[in-house]
Amino acid sequence: MKKLALLLSFLIITGLLLAACGGQVEETPVVVEEPDVVEEPDVFLACQVTDVGGIDDKSFNASAWKGVEDAIAEYGIEGKFLESQQQTDYESNINAFLEEGCNIIIPVGFLLADATAAAAEANPDVPFVIVDVNWLAADNIMGSGFAMNEGTFLTGYLTAGMTETGVVGTYGGMNIPPVTVFMDGYVLGVEYYNEVNGTDVKVLGWDVVGQEGNFTGNFESTEDGRTLTESMFDEGADIFMPVGGQIGAGTLALLEDFDTGYLIGVDRDWTIDYATQADYILASAYKGIDKFVFDQIKAVMDGTFTGGNFAGDIANGHVDIIYGHAVEDQIPDELKAEIEALKAGIVAGEIVTSPVPVEAVVLPDLGGQVITIAVENAYVPYNYIDPDTGEPAGWDYDVWAKICLLLNCTPDFKEVSWDLMIPAVSEGQYDAAGDGITITETRAEIVDFSVGYMAIEMRLLVRIDEERFDSIEQIVADDTLKLGTQTGTTNYETAATYLPEERIQAFDTFPFAVQALIAGDLDAVIIDETAGLGYMGENSDKVMVVGPSMSSDLLGFIYPLGSELVAPVDLAIAEMWANGDMDEINAVYFDPGFEVKPAE
Repeated sequence: MKKLALLLSFLIITGLLLAACGGQVEETPVVVEEPDVVEEPDVFLACQVTDVGGIDDKSFNASAWKGVEDAIAEYGIEGKFLESQQQTDYESNINAFLEEGCNIIIPVGFLLADATAAAAEANPDVPFVIVDVNWLAADNIMGSGFAMNEGTFLTGYLTAGMTETGVVGTYGGMNIPPVTVFMDGYVLGVEYYNEVNGTDVKVLGWDVVGQEGNFTGNFESTEDGRTLTESMFDEGADIFMPVGGQIGAGTLALLEDFDTGYLIGVDRDWTIDYATQADYILASAYKGIDKFVFDQIKAVMDGTFTGGNFAGDIANGHVDIIYGHAVEDQIPDELKAEIEALKAGIVAGEIVTSPVPVEAVVLPDLGGQVITIAVENAYVPYNYIDPDTGEPAGWDYDVWAKICLLLNCTPDFKEVSWDLMIPAVSEGQYDAAGDGITITETRAEIVDFSVGYMAIEMRLLVRIDEERFDSIEQIVADDTLKLGTQTGTTNYETAATYLPEERIQAFDTFPFAVQALIAGDLDAVIIDETAGLGYMGENSDKVMVVGPSMSSDLLGFIYPLGSELVAPVDLAIAEMWANGDMDEINAVYFDPGFEVKPAE
């Protein structure tokens, strides 16, 4: 036992000694490599702000968006758009994109010029590319204008060669240069065909010399487009060129219903946008907005963007004629050849496609005549009492001051209530009246009207927090809602076409109606949009204009029947449009920021 114990002790001690003498096993450290952090590059963002026609207007908004989509496909960028529901959305939509950090902002349309200029000035590092505005001057604005008179000259020539009745027509959305340039070329193209071929094709809807014609007053009402087309159809027209986005769809619908006639599309190839109605599309006057937008996005991306104004025309491929693919084989080859020859003549400057300026009209001298002008002094922004000065002011005052400066007369304003105004002028108590009076056939039986100085839309004025409705149709559907307006106006007449009398509250003046709205006694006021913007400026925290247009009308001054003032004042109004005075005054009173609050 002792020997066994000694042996076990020896083995244990020996094992411990061997373990102590043995070298420690060194572990190889594991090196964990950190992966390289790859930062995702910021994606280029192109942002478009539409006019009220919307992104799918089948016209200039849609053409601009196609340019964005082409850039998305080509360069892998991102694109976004905001649709303006009304003119007061222009500024807020642009500001929303500024906050989002867009790499390029693309406002579309003549009416977005002021909002774009202001945003560009406040944000000099942001590139702006605007469609149909070619007069802004800034290092970060690229404007654009297109010689669409060249393209529509070709379509006018084609139309004159294809009409079966010898009468054709055109109409526009608004009487503004980006619209009327189409109509000028169209009429001159028809006239050139007449000159070359000894024909006498007539054009309804546009007077090149007087620069007056048929307009819907908007770019979105297909029903208004159909109505204007039908009136020209009744006068024998069989080919029509609508200029103004979705209004042209009304023309196509009528042609399809009657199964006769042709349409001339504008801006884009209408046989693509209206493929199911291609049998009624003779041709389209192409406007290369998509190319322009695509090229400017590329310029911003590669660092070559500069401010300026782009001019698109036939020579650089941004203006052209596109024949309707469904009917092209019905167009004689000889006529097509003539049109191709016209292109060369236009590029060479041998063929004139825009009106030749006429000699300046000598305005009559009224010898200091005092003209009594009736105003309500209660219709913002046309006329009102300035709460800061206690003096009368407004659009009527400024416009008549300019008119009399041109004609050598003296305006003498007389405050007259609305209900007495038109009868009093009719009886000769006053020489004229302002007050934003709508031109109607009924009124024209007892007073003379001036030329229409403004096209207006009839809209809804509602409280700023209104969420129950945003259209007249929704008001009609809810028996609990009441509508306010002014007695004896076309606004009242329009309200009466939608609602029974017990749901309409008529006031002597619009300020009373607006105050009743603010107080909660009414749910909405039907009002001319221009006046509505004026009341928004006065009560910007209380009311807003909503909904689509319910009607479009022209406003004019009124005079006693047979007044000798009509012709000279019309000449003065035309001169004010030509020299920029009217635009300058309109910019003051019809800007969303207009206010008549007292100075603090």
